[in-house]
Amino acid sequence: MIDTETDARLLAQPIGFWSAQTHRAVAAHVRGKFAELDVTQPLWWVLSHTEAAGGMDRDALAAKLRDITADDSTIPYAVEEARSRGWLVQSDAGRLTLTGAGRAAHARIGEVAGSVRGELHKGVSDEDYLLVVKTLRRIIANAGGEAVYPER
Repeated sequence: MIDTETDARLLAQPIGFWSAQTHRAVAAHVRGKFAELDVTQPLWWVLSHTEAAGGMDRDALAAKLRDITADDSTIPYAVEEARSRGWLVQSDAGRLTLTGAGRAAHARIGEVAGSVRGELHKGVSDEDYLLVVKTLRRIIANAGGEAVYPER
């Protein structure tokens, strides 16, 4: 099915359409896999970034996640969800850190996140993936956007 278009027709198609289709398909796939674990993608981001930083306050976490979420209002809810599950605690100084249960959940969800990456990259060589990412970064820069992946 994906090989039915001619190169000429593909060259005439807008990148905005394909990048939006890619985002929708990938997001739906990831959200479906996370839903099987009864977690959301924002909850995963909260655990992952808090763990990578060794803890952080809410404002720093929100600032970190602002670049990867289309709706940063989901982050406070994800923080509260992690706290209600006993995965995240907040010190008197306001620093959020993962509990032992939170680190275990992070590891379990991380295994699924890693397998999802493998599923999405099936049949795509590292060279092709690299070319796609470099091409998208160039298009982003040409459009005046910031083509930089946020650091953890």
